Amino acid sequence: MPEDFLMAHNIYRCMHGVPAVTWSIPVAESAQDWASRLSSMSHSHSYSIKPPAGPAGENLAIGHVSYAAAVQAWYEEVDCCNWPGCQTGSCKVGHFTAMIWEGVTEIGCGHNQLSNIHVCRYRSGDTLTGDTPNMEGHYEEQVHQALRSFDECRAEYLGNPAPVPQIPGETCVSPGSLDRCEKCLFDNQCADGRFCCPYMKKCVAHSNDPCSLPVAQCNSPCSQQLMDMDACSCGNDLFPHFWQLPTCNAAPPLAPATPAPAPTLAPATLAPAPTPAPATAAPGPTPNSECNSFRVPPGFGRISGPWSGDCRGTNYPDKCYFTFIAKDVDDKYIAGLQDGGHFKMVKFDAQGNSLGGKYYRGQPPDDAGAMVTKFDGAKGVGSKYVFNKGDGFCVPSAAPAPAPAPGPTPNSECNNFRVPPGFGRLSGPWSGDCRRTNYPDKCYFTFIAKDVDGKYIAGVQDGRHFKMVKFDAAGDNQAGTGKYCRGCTPEDAAAMVAAYGSANAGPGSRYIFIKGDGFCVPSALGLL
Repeated sequence: MPEDFLMAHNIYRCMHGVPAVTWSIPVAESAQDWASRLSSMSHSHSYSIKPPAGPAGENLAIGHVSYAAAVQAWYEEVDCCNWPGCQTGSCKVGHFTAMIWEGVTEIGCGHNQLSNIHVCRYRSGDTLTGDTPNMEGHYEEQVHQALRSFDECRAEYLGNPAPVPQIPGETCVSPGSLDRCEKCLFDNQCADGRFCCPYMKKCVAHSNDPCSLPVAQCNSPCSQQLMDMDACSCGNDLFPHFWQLPTCNAAPPLAPATPAPAPTLAPATLAPAPTPAPATAAPGPTPNSECNSFRVPPGFGRISGPWSGDCRGTNYPDKCYFTFIAKDVDDKYIAGLQDGGHFKMVKFDAQGNSLGGKYYRGQPPDDAGAMVTKFDGAKGVGSKYVFNKGDGFCVPSAAPAPAPAPGPTPNSECNNFRVPPGFGRLSGPWSGDCRRTNYPDKCYFTFIAKDVDGKYIAGVQDGRHFKMVKFDAAGDNQAGTGKYCRGCTPEDAAAMVAAYGSANAGPGSRYIFIKGDGFCVPSALGLL
C-alpha cells in the first residue's frame, strides 16, 4: 500500500512542479488508526496532532475500488480551480490542493476495508506554517498549475525504480532483469526460470509461487505476450500505467559458437576483451553547407529521454525530430524543436554526443543567436532530454553565437517610478497564470527602483500581494531574489527599495524577471 499511494501522489505532484513526498510510518499509523474507527466520513482534528504524526492536512474518500482511484478522485478537483492558487473553485478543491501543496514533505495513508474509506494525511513539519497544506494566505505560493503531462511524469517515476536496470536515456525494463515477485508486464522481463503470472502480473517460478499484495488481479487473456496491456481487464487500477514499463528492445542473439573440443571456459571469459579505444578521438564531421543555416537538414537528429513523451518509443512521430540548430559560445551545439507549448533544446558536441537538455514555455526563437540566448536562460532538465544523431547529422561551421549584450543606455522613460510599456514581465513557478504563453496584464511589471547594490528591482501588484524580483543592467534575472509583501504597495522608488528589504523572501527563484522589447534601466533611481 505505501508504494501505491506514493506513486499516485508523486506522479501528480511532478505534473505541478513540486517535490516528491516520502512515506512516514508515524503519519501512516495515525491515519490507519483513524480509518479503522470510521463507518462514515468524518474528519479528525489532524492539524492538532502532535509530532511525529502531525500536524497534518487530511483527505477522505469512500467507495473507491483502489488506492489509485481514490487519489485520482481527489486530483480531478483540479478542473474546478480558480487560478492562481486554487483557494476557491466551482467545486470542492481542498483535496487537490492538499495533494500538491509544495511544502508537504511526507504522507501516510490508511484504509478501512469494511467501510471502504481511504484516509491520507499530509505533513510538512512539527509546527503549523505556510508549508502545512491549505493554510490561509499561502495558496498562491504553494499551489501551482500543471507544467507537465501525466505521461511524462509517469515515465520519470517508473523510469527509476530499483532494482530495474535502465538503458541510458530510455524508460524501459531490460529483458530478464526482474526478480521474484517484482511487477511485470511480460514474461521476457522476468529473470531466467520465471514468468509473469497472468493474474498477479508479478514474476514467479511456478503457478503456486505466492507474492504479497498488491497484485494486478488480471484475467487470463493478459497472459498473451504481445497484446496491448490497455486491453486487459484487471481489478487493480494501477495496472498497467502505474504498474511497470515496457520491455527494452532485446539485444540480438549471439552467433552460435563453432563446435570445438576445447574445454568449456568460465562464463567470465566467454566474451573477448573490448577493442581498445583509439588514442586520438575521431574527428567531428566535416561541416555541411545545409547545416550553416538555422534550420537543419532532413534526418539530422531526434530527441529521446525520460521527459520526451512519445519520443521514448520506437515509432517516432514528426515532433521528435529537431528542426533548429545553433552553435554556442563554448563551441558546442544546440538542437531545438517545438513540442506544443514547450520549446525543447539539447546540447551536443561535434561527434553528436548528448550533453544535457533545457526547455522554456513559448514559441521558437527567431534565429540561431536568439536560440543561444534562450538556451542560457531556459530551465535545465539534464539527461532527461537526450540528443540522438541521425543519418543526416552535421554541424555548422560558425552558426551565429552572440556575445553578451551590453547593458542598455539609460532611457529617459525609465527615470520614473513607473516603467514604460513592454518593459518586462514576471514569470516562474509561483507566478500563476504568468507561466503561460498568453500573459494577462497582471504579469507585466509596473514599477522600478535601483537598489544600493547597483542592481534593479521590478515590482507588480497582484491582488493582495506586491511581487518583486531583481535584475541587472543587461536585463538578466538575478536568481533567488524574488520577494513579496502584502498591503505594501510603495508610493515611490525609495519606498520600494525599503519594502524589498523587509519583504518575504520565500519566492526566491520562483519569481523570474523576463525583459521585454521596452526594457530600460534608470540611471539613479530609488537609492537609499
